Amino acid sequence: MSRPDPQSLLAAFREDLAAAHDPKALDEVRRVHAGKKSPIKAAMKQLREVPPEERPQVFETVEAIEHLVERMISTAAGDRVRMNLDINNYRRRREEALNERAREAAAQVLENGRTFHMEAMSPRERRIVHLHIEPMEGVRTFTMGGGGGKHVVVAPDNG
Repeated sequence: MSRPDPQSLLAAFREDLAAAHDPKALDEVRRVHAGKKSPIKAAMKQLREVPPEERPQVFETVEAIEHLVERMISTAAGDRVRMNLDINNYRRRREEALNERAREAAAQVLENGRTFHMEAMSPRERRIVHLHIEPMEGVRTFTMGGGGGKHVVVAPDNG
């Protein structure tokens, strides 16, 4: 199986979107390009074929395409269209892994009293960590870094 080709996915989407001139046609574009059997979902399924160390980058690219499709359809429709693709439960598994990592970081901070810097994450992933740690006693979180290097810091809550 070949790797997802983001450029061809976007080109096909743009072509179909340009030809859609009414709400029914826009819904068809959404279904074709983001529905259960869409090229985007097929690309997500191909993540299994990508070496594990390259999966985050490929997933990020496909997620960016999903975002572009959502924004372009929303603009064309004149209303906000929400989409969320979770192929092979990747998002759910990633959220579980982030929550586990957040629990481990919080436990370490509570044990030794020192801040813990997590790896760089997307805004969505940082939000998952912040929300998971928020109700915990004795620890707090904040974001540090700039650009693509933003990461969550878990720190003792001395207040």
